[in-house]
Amino acid sequence: MKNVVSLFIVLSVIILLAGCQQPNNTIDSTSPTDPYPSDADVINFYGYFQDEYFARNVAFAMNKVAHEAVTEEELASFAGDITASSGVESLAGIGYLKSLTGLSMGKGILEEIPSEITQCKNLKRLELFKMYDLKKLPENIGELQELEYINIALTAMESLPESIGELKKLKYLDASSTNITAVPESIGNCESLMFLDLHSTEITEIPDSVTKLKNLKSLDLGYTKITALPENIGALSELVRLDLFGLDLRHLPQSAKNLTKLEYLNVFDNYNLDEAYKQWFENACYECTKDPEQNEDWYNGI
Repeated sequence: MKNVVSLFIVLSVIILLAGCQQPNNTIDSTSPTDPYPSDADVINFYGYFQDEYFARNVAFAMNKVAHEAVTEEELASFAGDITASSGVESLAGIGYLKSLTGLSMGKGILEEIPSEITQCKNLKRLELFKMYDLKKLPENIGELQELEYINIALTAMESLPESIGELKKLKYLDASSTNITAVPESIGNCESLMFLDLHSTEITEIPDSVTKLKNLKSLDLGYTKITALPENIGALSELVRLDLFGLDLRHLPQSAKNLTKLEYLNVFDNYNLDEAYKQWFENACYECTKDPEQNEDWYNGI
C-alpha cells in the first residue's frame, strides 16, 4: 500500500511539471519585442555637467530637476539666463548651452571661467560680482561677439584678456576692486562701451586708446595708482561722469576743458594738483558734484 501511494505522488509531480512547459514554437505575448532601455541609455543633467550644483542650477532654469533625462538638443536650444549657486566649483559642460543669454554668479568659489564658454555665442551678460576666488577670464573671450555686460568686481582677477577689445557690443565693464595691474591697449576698440569702472585696482596708468571710446559716459579711476591722464582725455565728448578720487595727479590735461557734458567730476584727495587746475575747477566745474550714478535711469540701455 505504501508503494502505491509513493508511485501516485511521483506520477502527479511528472504531470504537473509537464503542464507548466510550453512548446518551443510558442511566443510569450507578454514579453516585449525590444529590450527595456538601461540606465546607460538615459543621460540626465549630471551626465553633462560634472559639478552637481551647476547641474541643478541648469535644470532649475529649464524647469526640470537634475535627475531628469535631457538631450544635447534641449540644452543647445535653451535661450535664457542661469543663476548659479555659491557652491559651484566648475562650469565644465557650459559649452552645451549654445543659446545661453546670461550667466549670473556671486559669492562663489569658482577660480576660472573655462574657454568653452565661448561656445555660448548668444551670451549677452556675464555677472560674476563677488566671486572672490575668480582669477581669470578666458583668453578667447573676444569670441563672444554678443556680449554687452561684464561685471567682475570684487574678484581675484589679475588681468584682462587682450581679446576683450574684440567685444564690439560691450557697453558695461566693471573690474573695480580687483587685482588687475594694467588695462590692455585693445580696450579702445570696444566702440560701444559706455561704463568703465576700474576703481580700487592696481593699475598705474590708463592707455591712450581709452580716448577712442566715443560713447563712454562714465569713467571711474578712483583709488588707483594712476598719476597722469591721457593728454587727449577731452576727446571723450560724451563723458558725463569722471571719478578721480584719491589719485596722485599733478595736473589735468588742458583738453579736459573740452568735456562739456560733465555733470560729475570728483578730484578730491589729489593733494598735489597744480594751482592752474584749482582755478579752472572753481570757475568751471565747481558745481559738477551731483553724481548721476544715483539716478534710477543712469544704466538704462544696458
